Formats: sequence, C-alpha cells, structure tokens
Amino acid sequence: MAHRDKSTALRVYVGVLLLLLLVNSAGFWYAAIQKVSLPYELDYGEGIVLYQASKVTNLPSAYKPIDEYPFVVFHYPPLYHITVRAFALLTRSLITAGRWVSVASGLLVELIIGFLVFSSLPRRLELTLRLAGALFAALLPNLLYVMRWTWLARVDMLAILLSFVGITVFVLSGRQRVWQYAAFALFIAALFTKQTMVAAPLACLTAALVVDARHAARLALFAGILGTTVLAALSWVTQGEVIRHLFLYNQNPFRLMRMLNGLAENFKTIVPLVALAWGYAVSVGTETVGLIRHGRWDRLRVWLEYSRHRRLAFVCSALLIFAVMVSLTYGKNGSNYNYFLEWNLACCPLAALVLFRGLISWHSNRSWSPALVIAYLLPILILLEGLPDATFRLLPRLDPVTMKQETARGEDFATALRLIQQAQGPVLSEDMLLLIEAGKEVPAEPAILQDLASRGLWDERPFIRMIEEHRFPIIVVKDLSNRLRFTQTVAAAISRAYSRTREIGAFQIYEPRWN
Repeated sequence: MAHRDKSTALRVYVGVLLLLLLVNSAGFWYAAIQKVSLPYELDYGEGIVLYQASKVTNLPSAYKPIDEYPFVVFHYPPLYHITVRAFALLTRSLITAGRWVSVASGLLVELIIGFLVFSSLPRRLELTLRLAGALFAALLPNLLYVMRWTWLARVDMLAILLSFVGITVFVLSGRQRVWQYAAFALFIAALFTKQTMVAAPLACLTAALVVDARHAARLALFAGILGTTVLAALSWVTQGEVIRHLFLYNQNPFRLMRMLNGLAENFKTIVPLVALAWGYAVSVGTETVGLIRHGRWDRLRVWLEYSRHRRLAFVCSALLIFAVMVSLTYGKNGSNYNYFLEWNLACCPLAALVLFRGLISWHSNRSWSPALVIAYLLPILILLEGLPDATFRLLPRLDPVTMKQETARGEDFATALRLIQQAQGPVLSEDMLLLIEAGKEVPAEPAILQDLASRGLWDERPFIRMIEEHRFPIIVVKDLSNRLRFTQTVAAAISRAYSRTREIGAFQIYEPRWN
C-alpha cells in the first residue's frame, strides 16, 4: 500500500513539474514568435549585425580598413551572417531572417538538451521517467532570463547551437572516436560564428585527455589545423583585415565592478537552478579528484569511455566551469546578458540529471533528509517564479501598457523610416536598422568607433569633417550625450553643425544649421 502511495505521489510530482513547465514554455515561445515580426530594433546590436549580413557576400568590402568610408567594424566571423542571407531568400527581410535563425537555433538547442538527457539517464529508470526527464531538461531553458536573447537577430544562439550539437556528437560517440573529429569540426564552426565559443571544445578536450592523452592531442591538432586554415583563407581574401576586425578592434575597456554586478544580477535570476546544477557538478568534480588522488585513472577512463551518463555529467560540469570563466569578460564595455547564456544553459542538463536520477530512489526512501526535500522543491520554486510572466505572455491583453508601448514604437519607427527614405544622400543614425530598411548605407557604427577613438585606434577626424560639412541631410540619435555611443568631439561637432528640429518617440532628429 505504501509503495502504491509513493508511486502515485511520484506521478503527481512529475506531472506538476511538467505542467508548470509547459505553461512557462508556451508563454516563452508565444512571445518569441511575436517578437520576430516586430519591425523595429529590439536591441542596439541587431542593426549592425544585420548590416554586416548585407555585406558578407563581399568579404573584402566587409572586412576593410576602418579609416575608409563607411567607418564600420565587422566584429564577428561570417557564419551567422551567411546563414541569415540564406534565410532572407525565404523571408525577403534581413531582420525577420536574423530573428528566425535565432529562434530556430534556440528551439533546436532545447531539443538537443532533451535528447542528451534521455540518452544519458540510466536504463534502470523506467521509460516514462526518462521521457519526463528529457522533457524537463528540454523545457527548462525557457525559464532562463538569458534565453530572451533568442528573440534577437544576434549571432549567439546559432553559435551555441553548433556547440551543443558538437557536445552531443562527442558524448554519444562512445568508443567510436572518429565521430569526435566531427564534433570538433562543429566547434570550429561555432568559433567562426562567435569567436569566444571556446568553452565547449575545452570541456570535451578535457574529457578526451582523461581517457587518452594522445587522442586528445590529435583532436586538438585537428581543430587547430582546421581553424587556422579557415582563418588563413579569410585573412588572405581580406588582406589581413579580418584579424584586425575580429581581435584588435574588438577589445573594450574592462571594469571589475561591472563584471561583479553582472554576475550577481544573472545569479539572482537562477538561484534554484544553479543550486541543483552546481551541487551535481561539485559531486562530479569531487568524485573525479578522489579517483585521481588514489591513482584510479583506469576506473575514471572506463567511466568516461563506457558510461554515457557519466560522460555527459563530466562534459557539462567542465562546460559550466569554462563557460563561467568566459562570462567574466562581461566586465568590458558593450557587454550584455548574452555573456551568461552558455553557462546558464549548461545548468539545465545537470539539473535534470540530478533530479531524475534521484527519482530512482523515490520508492526506497523511508525518510527524506532536508537536503533531499530541498532538491525536490527547488524545481517547483523555479517554475512557480516564472508562472506570472508566462501568463502575461500568453494573455497579452492583460498587459495593455506593453501593448500600447509596442504599438507606439512601431508607429515611431515607421515615421522615422519614411523621413530617412525621403532624405537625399547618406544618413547617420544610431538606430542602424532604420538605415537597412530604408536601403541606406551605414556610414558609421557609433559604439565601437567611440571606443576605438577613445583608445587612439581610430582617427575620427574624417568622420567629424563629414559632419561639419553637412554631408548628412539628417542625423538620428537617441541620446547625443551618451558617452558609450559618441565621443565628446563627435557630439560637439553634431551640436555645432546641426540643430535638433523634432522628436519622433525616442528618436531625436538633427538637421543642418545653415547660418
């Protein structure tokens, strides 16, 4: 009788988990699909990334000297931009294509996480619980604040997709090591989508090193040769400019307090999830260190080579550590919450593994310890916290303020767009999506150029001369006093040569002074 009661309680517990997850996930994806069709910029970086996508088919003109007009830094490798151009053949719109690439990548990442957990949970766990574990892991990312980056036309989600596909191939390869070369080819593809995607290859290389140091060296050599070959080809085509754009021009000032504040803000949003994931990662690390200390390398190798579950746990734990280290670069100017995407996502399979492995002993526990009770309550707390937000997303009319704001932003964008389309000649705009939609050249990308000029890496005098000579019939900014967008000399030049004639929502319109 007691066993039957426990089985019923187990089914109810898992059912409640999945029901709450489905509601949260429905709200998330409903909002994501709505965001795809919004005409205006959702993030400052969308405009410059889409402009780069419009130029990617001509690499020499994309990665060109930045002292030549237009003054634009191409600060990402080209794979995302090429993918967006391909999608744009279907959507007929760069912004829609860019967001669909991110949304599709986010959805596929979730499916991959679910598949990994299903494939790695012990077979002694009944099939329904393994399926529930996979569904739990797949839907868990929808509770992460950082997953809102999925709604944006940015490079990150495609890069993360390639990394997680690589991890999947590596974890499932087992003793068929030839597949691990395919995994590292995917990691190189991720690096040529976003150049900081090093955590996944380092995690898998660490696992390979424990099993067979020579094989790990061959994997590293293969990845090094492949990556160097692609970079050398890009460098040859662009006469070396790709190196300067990706590495020299892409360095920003670093502030320790900014890094600490970013980590604290991110941590606050996922405390229960981090508690589950880090608890499991620490146990994996402790077990690994214990085996190494006692010289049990043979047992550790067998675990990582033959046990898919232990291999996934080890790789995800290592991924969590390396991705946290990469996320410390949040301290540099221009960073955003996407810096925490990879390690937040790495928590999801770990949390699912520890929770659903724990369910194996549900029936046998005569008395539950406080730690066990907390472990089972944490997922419920995570899900209940996100429930109000999910409800508002599913029932947008409950939030008329947001609806009114979105309508107003769309109307403001359309008005500013018509103004730019009517202008004769180049237009300088802080919102670069306006220029793309108007079919205009982007003469300069303010944020990166401000940083380069401040560090003496770019001579802004030709740009200032264009302003003083009224080469732009209108200038569109949101805040001319923003020192992360404009240097004092550029802002002063605009103030001297132009006057603010009107405001369209958040857009401030400047037109030439002729007196």
